[in-house]
Amino acid sequence: MSKKKGFEEEAIEEEIWQAVMNACAGEEHLLETVMRELDVLSEIEDEAKRKELNELIAKHLNEMHALRQMRKMMVNKIIELRGAKVKEAGDKIRTTTGELWCLSKHFLLIKIHCFETAQKYMTLGDMEGAIFFVQIADRIHKMFLDTIDYLFPRKEKS
Repeated sequence: MSKKKGFEEEAIEEEIWQAVMNACAGEEHLLETVMRELDVLSEIEDEAKRKELNELIAKHLNEMHALRQMRKMMVNKIIELRGAKVKEAGDKIRTTTGELWCLSKHFLLIKIHCFETAQKYMTLGDMEGAIFFVQIADRIHKMFLDTIDYLFPRKEKS
């Protein structure tokens, strides 16, 4: 594999991971929205307004499901790009692979929230606080990469 092709594939993979990270955050925001809407729903007595809000909740749940499906498709593209195979789960309900995959998604969410927190500290003019959260995000990113390399090792190309 040429250096240029390897670099381009790594750049594509990084962009896809950024998209996956943002899809995770989008799912999280939709879930928070649904939870707030459910709180409001319990206080609405007017049946027409309840129906309208129920439809909005269903719409947000469908959007959350769609984001999850797109996230899975993007990860499959990364696996394909790496030339890797997904480690088989076997008969166990909770497998190491399944737990590590779930952990990798949490790493992405931690990273994005650390970035958002760092930005808020910068808005306050607190560079020390911002740097602290950027350093945590960097450490989490390295843990994420180690986990992904374990789950989806790159197939050696000849």
